[in-house]
Amino acid sequence: MIPSTQAIEREAQRLLQDNHFMFDPQPSVAEEEAAEPEEGRLQLPLRDFIRQAWEVVEPATVFLNNWHIDAIADHLEAVTYGQIRRLIINIPPRCMKSLAVSVFWPAWSWTLDPDPDEVDHGRSVRPGTWAGPGTRFLFSSYAHALSIRDSVKCRRVILSPWYQSHWGGRLRLTYDQNQKIRFDNDRGGYRLSTSVDGALTGEGGDI
Repeated sequence: MIPSTQAIEREAQRLLQDNHFMFDPQPSVAEEEAAEPEEGRLQLPLRDFIRQAWEVVEPATVFLNNWHIDAIADHLEAVTYGQIRRLIINIPPRCMKSLAVSVFWPAWSWTLDPDPDEVDHGRSVRPGTWAGPGTRFLFSSYAHALSIRDSVKCRRVILSPWYQSHWGGRLRLTYDQNQKIRFDNDRGGYRLSTSVDGALTGEGGDI
């Protein structure tokens, strides 16, 4: 038997009174805009940054999260904040080590506010850490082609509309040093790539 309209209304009222339903109305455009953080204010944990930046470098591949990715991200964050001084990551090939370490981590580190307490220390890196756009990265691989590959992907993340919409006001890549093997930002940070047979005399990095 099909219930009457009155019976349906009575059942709906009963469920509402019993808190079986919780309505989540869609926010208005004004509410969504008010909820958006100011440019440069969004602070993401590295694990969340990886998930959101994934489609920038791997648009044809579905991101499959796993505990080891979160573990890598947590350890890299600890390096950024000065809690770990030496880190070795031993995992099988094709488990996202290169992407996490060489692509997403530098781009994420540059998004961090170097002065979150607003003490006006005037530095582009948070004191006692490697958090901020002034951090200098030096990456090396056994193969020069792999080193360049990861550098290009990292730069692609930084230049993406997604990244620029959130942190474009915190840093810009300089026009006079923006190459595949090395690119600098306007806050003093850079990412330099080399290989085991490459020359590093006169170069260095924080990480």
